Amino acid sequence: MLKNSKLNPVFFQIEKNKISKTFLSKTSTLIVVKNSKGGSEFFKDLPLSAVYIKKIQGQKKNQDLVFTLDNSNLTTVVVTHYEDKDQFNGLVWARTLLSKYHTQLTPEVCILFDESINQDVVSRSLWMAASAQSFELENFKSKKSTKPIKLKRLKFLNALDPQIHSKLSAQIEGNNLARWLTALPPNKLDAKNYITFLKSYSINEGLEIGRAHV
Repeated sequence: MLKNSKLNPVFFQIEKNKISKTFLSKTSTLIVVKNSKGGSEFFKDLPLSAVYIKKIQGQKKNQDLVFTLDNSNLTTVVVTHYEDKDQFNGLVWARTLLSKYHTQLTPEVCILFDESINQDVVSRSLWMAASAQSFELENFKSKKSTKPIKLKRLKFLNALDPQIHSKLSAQIEGNNLARWLTALPPNKLDAKNYITFLKSYSINEGLEIGRAHV
């Protein structure tokens, strides 16, 4: 049966200079997404800014910078660059980034954006990638395969436009439903089972089923 594993990220409206050391100490992994042309000025308002600035001076072009903060949670900080991409390549970038930097011990990722980046577009890519990654498909194979580590919590330190939030949430749910249906083998998804599933799903979601006359 379809499992409700939709990832609902949390959006904070926190100004960069209001991010506290306490907040960072409760964060497992912080990913800073910067404009590729930006320098170290972005980090001046952050707590422990001297640490970031010193580290970023050694960052090579087109390479992620990864280091650990000396706090109670040993927060992993990832500084990555982003350039404008089409939707497909934006999703590829987001999935690669998230799968690379979350682990079994750090299932939560917090995202901080450079102000010069189109935050709505990048938030959308990361949310869709995280949802696809966290969605669990049924395994019909006789041999059990190793399940990938799921991202459980995603936090953004910026607010997303409410209209985009609502539309994207519905789109992600539709994507997951389509993936689940197309992954079912023929002996599981025949015409009878399909109708039974639609009736059950519509009741749970408060939807009406209509019949098309063609």
